[in-house]
Amino acid sequence: MLRNSAGRSLLKLLDEERRALLAGDIARAAKLAGRKAALLDAFDPETTDRAILTQIGTRASYNHGLLDAARRGIEAARER
Repeated sequence: MLRNSAGRSLLKLLDEERRALLAGDIARAAKLAGRKAALLDAFDPETTDRAILTQIGTRASYNHGLLDAARRGIEAARER
């Protein structure tokens, strides 16, 4: 559905971000921020299927955890 295209694009981007974070490629993940911001600007939760909204929330939360873990790892390395 066209009305879900921004949501589906956001899901793909979140998957790409997850792969970058799991690979430890923080620079690649950071480069995705601009695209993510543009998709969020085009995204309308009012016209997106609930299933897609749930998936976006789940993936965004997972990626947030990965980013937090990376931040903690960097801080721990600096303290050594």
